[in-house]
Amino acid sequence: MATRKDWISAAAFLLLAAAVAIIAGCNSLTDDPGDSTAIVTVTSFSPTEACVDYDGTPVDDNGDGTTDFTTYVSVENTVAFESTIRNGSDGTFNDVTFSRVDIYYEMTAGPGPANRLGEQVSFTVPAGGTADYGLTTVLATDVPLFDATSRGSIRLVFSGRDVAGEPRRAEGRLPIRSVTFCN
Repeated sequence: MATRKDWISAAAFLLLAAAVAIIAGCNSLTDDPGDSTAIVTVTSFSPTEACVDYDGTPVDDNGDGTTDFTTYVSVENTVAFESTIRNGSDGTFNDVTFSRVDIYYEMTAGPGPANRLGEQVSFTVPAGGTADYGLTTVLATDVPLFDATSRGSIRLVFSGRDVAGEPRRAEGRLPIRSVTFCN
């Protein structure tokens, strides 16, 4: 006949076995690949380039016919995203919410501004769907850093997570040019 001590030992063994099973079951090598089944891509930009009016607009503030100051305008682009689901997933837990963008100015000619890293954004691309997000690609305060020779591209790296908490990234690139007048 089993004694109380035998029952306590058996119960402790079962609890230990259950804890080991739970830890093994949560192992990322066995059941959590750490990658979302949602694939989000940048499909287009509108306008299709970042046009920088590097010399700005002269302003006669007092009407005397002379320029009192120059204003600069930020460059805005709308980024289009598309989500597809891989591995035959039904799309559950695959909406992706982006919370950050890193903006890299990759100039091939002339000067440009410093990269802007860790900018906060907030938008969701639904599983198997599309979304648009308006973004200031060049700040008005950075426009005077360009000149007539400035050319290159802007690389945008968006970071976020799907509903299940898995990390997700999307990347796109658009041309940048500086002119004295943008259409």
